[in-house]
Amino acid sequence: MSALLFALIIIQNVRLLVLASSGFHNSMLTTINISVCYIIVLEASISIIPHISLVGTCINIISMFICRYLTDNSMYSQLLVIFGLMSVTTTVFGFVANKLLHEQKMELNDYANTIDQILHMFGMTKTELMALLKLAKAKNTDTVYDKELMEQLDHKTLRNIIKVARHIEHLQACHRKDMHERFPMLTPAELDVCRLVEQGLTLKEVANVLDKSVSNVSTVRGNIRKKLGLAQDDDLRRTLLDNKN
Repeated sequence: MSALLFALIIIQNVRLLVLASSGFHNSMLTTINISVCYIIVLEASISIIPHISLVGTCINIISMFICRYLTDNSMYSQLLVIFGLMSVTTTVFGFVANKLLHEQKMELNDYANTIDQILHMFGMTKTELMALLKLAKAKNTDTVYDKELMEQLDHKTLRNIIKVARHIEHLQACHRKDMHERFPMLTPAELDVCRLVEQGLTLKEVANVLDKSVSNVSTVRGNIRKKLGLAQDDDLRRTLLDNKN
């Protein structure tokens, strides 16, 4: 592609110089020839071949300078200004587009390398990773127990998931027990909200974790504040943390 465009640029500019040196001054034909030269530069920019666009622009400008010198015709001066500026602008566009494309390609390569490193680290395939992410981000229990997704995970991955789940359940049970000992007047649902509020989660985040509506969690939190005797300006999380210490 680059060789073809370069050859066309040379052919068109040689043709332009031959016409000028022969004393043939047809403004329409000259404009068409220069327009073709610009179109080749434009094609190089669109095809993200900025070096060809730059070379073509330089050759076009030099050719028009020579034609102006050979003929002393002001027409070439006008064409030089018009098509010279257009060619320079197009070439700059080509370099900018090439830079942006290169940066995007680098980002995609970094992303692909990161994914490959993660897969290598955990010894997983892309199919397993996607299945695991779908299970982890599931918004309903039907997806969590999706048989098709579960079958995409190998036995080692499933065992690790079970171990992690049991460990998390153990930690949560210990935390619930601790919360119950500190606030025996609270219900299990209220203790769950307290546990998450104490961790710094927002109302929306608590609702998402517990798979409850924001209004429901807000009502539970209001009941907690009443049972703990908190004033309107008292911070629930600060109260929970102070009681913990």
